[in-house]
Amino acid sequence: MPSTAQRVAAATASAQSSGNACSAVRPFYWEIGDRSAALASGSVPGNPGSASYSATSSLPLASASKWLYAAYLVQKQAGILSASDLKFVSFTSGYTTFSGCPALQSVDACVSYQSNGVYTAASDGCFSYGGAHMEQHASLTGLGSLTNAPRPSSCALSSAATWA
Repeated sequence: MPSTAQRVAAATASAQSSGNACSAVRPFYWEIGDRSAALASGSVPGNPGSASYSATSSLPLASASKWLYAAYLVQKQAGILSASDLKFVSFTSGYTTFSGCPALQSVDACVSYQSNGVYTAASDGCFSYGGAHMEQHASLTGLGSLTNAPRPSSCALSSAATWA
């Protein structure tokens, strides 16, 4: 089994290489570690004048938040999802209208914003990749008061209990 130092060296070499699949997505920040700490990290530059990223950079997640929410839900429910849960995470719940949410708005406020949170019976059972499914589900399952406000630096992100 490789040592931590060997793993760090391999990750660093891979991230910095111009001959791998990651080179097409430069610039980016990478990090490896375990639940207790980062073991190695780095910022890989892009073309001159492009953005650079660090561990403290804020980035919009856009559609990546959908799979993160679904993974959270599956973990929270120990892999046992109801038929209703499955409709929401498979984008067939009938909640297909989503215009986005202003920054720092709570989940419930987002559901109430503009036309978000509107159920469309004709869309129920039909696939629609919008964010309304997850937003509505989060509201219905008690996450409505949560916001995307930055957490104080004293908060640890290592525990799933933070979300429970």
